[in-house]
Amino acid sequence: MLQKYPHMRKMVKDLTFPARPGVRCPEKLMSLFSGIVNLVDSLDSLTITCPLAKDTGPNAAAADVSPRLVIPIAEGRHSDLKILAIIANENTPVAFPSTLTTSFSRLTKLSMAGVFLSKPLTANSIPILRELRDFSSTAGNAANRMDEWLLACPRLQTLALFQGAQAPLELLTKGNIHCLTLAYPTFDPAINSWLPNCTSMDGLIISWSIFSKLDAASFPPSLRYLWVGIYSHDQVSFDEFKTALNSQSKLKSFGILVKGTNSWAIENEVSIRALCMKLGVRMYPLAINSYCDNKRTISKTSKPSFIPTLSRVFNKRNSTYDKDILSWEMGKS
Repeated sequence: MLQKYPHMRKMVKDLTFPARPGVRCPEKLMSLFSGIVNLVDSLDSLTITCPLAKDTGPNAAAADVSPRLVIPIAEGRHSDLKILAIIANENTPVAFPSTLTTSFSRLTKLSMAGVFLSKPLTANSIPILRELRDFSSTAGNAANRMDEWLLACPRLQTLALFQGAQAPLELLTKGNIHCLTLAYPTFDPAINSWLPNCTSMDGLIISWSIFSKLDAASFPPSLRYLWVGIYSHDQVSFDEFKTALNSQSKLKSFGILVKGTNSWAIENEVSIRALCMKLGVRMYPLAINSYCDNKRTISKTSKPSFIPTLSRVFNKRNSTYDKDILSWEMGKS
């Protein structure tokens, strides 16, 4: 369509491609994604899987050079990009894409999923993003390896860590992070040691798996806004809510985000609201099915509605290539 109607290219501002962090995307599909990205005129937002490029020179093996993440955008394209989400194509240590900050210097939000950086990133090695306000990491070690670099970004105030992503402790305890999203499938006891040292933080979005095991004294000392995310499998206790909320004298607002089929919050909403009223804490309306744990990732049991059925794009239904693509799309590979 974009080839047939060139005037539409400037109308496309947001592109989100299907992704499976750490699972190699079929080359034909990567080529299609890259072609679409470079066909449109000027994107504001892009979510895309990034392939790896390995140094094949004669000294590559001796130098032990890590493969590089490659952002599939032609030089000079989309220089006004504001939001970029990078999904790693493989679970292997990689080098940070060196041209990212110079090619997209106006980025305000950067997300990295399944990215394992081979070495720490510093402001001396890679120029900082002066407009960056929001950074998120899903799994991987990107946030931790970028700790010093992120601390140097002057406008960064929002951080999100999903699925066990390693925390950037210097940024959290010495930076200017005001809002943290912390959504881990299991509790890491180390959180009790660093979270109370996050003195600039006044907003926290936290999964029940962490909230229910966090020491009362381990919440950020200036916490004013708290949201708790509840998943389908969580065994929720009203007493744990009561204990935590009673310990937060500065708390002004509280909310519950429900992901999936867990009905506990709905059944106990009246009791929770009464507790908040007693404590002088404003409680937001329940947010059902809105807790975001990397929504742009295809799960093994469902396929988001915005992902096209690729069999309609590739019409060779019986080819091996197409079977590989469809298998990847449905999370079977």
